[in-house]
Amino acid sequence: LSLRLEAGLKSAVAGVVSVGVADRRSALASYTLGVPLTDSVVFVPEGMQEMRTPAGHYLNHTVTGPYAAIPAALEMLGRRVEQARSRRTGLDLEVYREPDSEGRTSTDIFIGIDDGE
Repeated sequence: LSLRLEAGLKSAVAGVVSVGVADRRSALASYTLGVPLTDSVVFVPEGMQEMRTPAGHYLNHTVTGPYAAIPAALEMLGRRVEQARSRRTGLDLEVYREPDSEGRTSTDIFIGIDDGE
């Protein structure tokens, strides 16, 4: 969050603080944390890069509560992919939302899938 504030960027999506993107599509896996912006962004601060997430099919699950619950949710979604889909694409997203009125965090997890379409 400090990077977002220092860079002067604010999420263009109401209620969303940041988005994490895990890209395992190549031998050199990466994880990027950023903020969602609109298509009309004309200024990207020095030292930062614009990244566009490709459209596709995703299995999703929402974790409400501590961030420590996210790894178990990722494992559960991985099992669902094995049971119902052909394979993972290697692109996963985590959408971190603002805490609710009681201070509970909420994270939407999306696992990219190739469902044969």
